[in-house]
Amino acid sequence: MNSIPREVAGAQLLDRAVAILQAVRDAGPDGASLATLIEALELKQSTAHRILSSLEAHGLVDRDSRNKRYRIGATIVALAADAVDVTDLQEASRPALARLSAVTGETSFIAIALGLNAVCVERQTGKESVLPQWPLRGGIRPLGMDATGQALLAFLPTEQAEAALKANSHLFGIAGFPGEDVIRRQMADGQKDLFVLDRIATAEGETEIATPILNRKGFAVGALAIVVPSERLTKDGLEIITSVMIDEARQITDRLNRFRRLNAVHNQPKRDFLATCPDSPSHSSIDGD
Repeated sequence: MNSIPREVAGAQLLDRAVAILQAVRDAGPDGASLATLIEALELKQSTAHRILSSLEAHGLVDRDSRNKRYRIGATIVALAADAVDVTDLQEASRPALARLSAVTGETSFIAIALGLNAVCVERQTGKESVLPQWPLRGGIRPLGMDATGQALLAFLPTEQAEAALKANSHLFGIAGFPGEDVIRRQMADGQKDLFVLDRIATAEGETEIATPILNRKGFAVGALAIVVPSERLTKDGLEIITSVMIDEARQITDRLNRFRRLNAVHNQPKRDFLATCPDSPSHSSIDGD
């Protein structure tokens, strides 16, 4: 009996695993069912189940215990985040997150734009907050689906923002998420007000507020965000929270700039001060005259 060469079988298995990951990614926040993946990829149920079980064991996909649908797992997000140097942003934002959560009692967090998604890279839990499903550190949401993604998109280069909006457009307006007209309106408001407020994409009774963290060119390197109970968000309360958030975001930008200036100094070639000193041998007579 002829057998498939080991290396060929391994490559086929990898191809199928990658195809499953891509299909799960394309399914967006609703996730993909096993039946959908089997039909779309023309796999046997046993093969699909075996691959998904392995991917889940490694954290590459997560399965929702309620509806049994698969979503991209935290391990992929963490690996992707590691490819982007967010260490300075995390360090610069921690004092702001601590203050914001202490003042409000709610969960605050930092997210970055990575590909077509907003990725939570740092969070601080407030004493009064009931932990929401989003944001979990390493959690992802397609850009544009909530206040955080909209604040990021509003201050990304136009071509990058438009490409993300186009790629994610099939997700807009479904499963309770905002439509593209609402997203664009909230992005425009964000550019004007320096914050975005969203009650649609969060859990019932919660409101998400986000403000961009900008670099020297005015582009978003991240977003500072908070999730608060809608019933507590009076007009005066909103003005106070957004004012504090905008100020904290500016302070994060200042810290990032200081970190970069320090890193630039540390990374400069070391100057040989002895060689440039007028009294050093290279600048004085050594032939005894």
